[in-house]
Amino acid sequence: MFWRCVVAICCLVFVLSTPACIRPHKAPISQGNLLRDEDIERLKIGMTREQVVFLIGQPILTQPFEKSRWDYVFMSRRGYQDPVRKNLTLYFDNEKLIKMDNQYPGAKPDDMVATSDIKASADDEE
Repeated sequence: MFWRCVVAICCLVFVLSTPACIRPHKAPISQGNLLRDEDIERLKIGMTREQVVFLIGQPILTQPFEKSRWDYVFMSRRGYQDPVRKNLTLYFDNEKLIKMDNQYPGAKPDDMVATSDIKASADDEE
């Protein structure tokens, strides 16, 4: 009887302490426009909106009250790592690009999360 109680207590302690050691899997999340450095370097002051859309696509964010500003935003988070945020803001006047605010350093294709990365990161955490 004594040994049954000892075994039951040991099992209870093990079951209650195990979740504290294991972190649940967090799926990688990517949102927004992932732009390559080559595409950003092709942007030139004086380009039309159509030329910009042809090079880098439509912006995710457009200001409803300020039609002269386009924001390209990218955010990626893998597991428990800090999120990666990148921003590119373009300003237009008379349908021409007049200013670029580039906070989009070193956009790499591996910043974007592919379906194969989800399986690989799940295997790494095990």
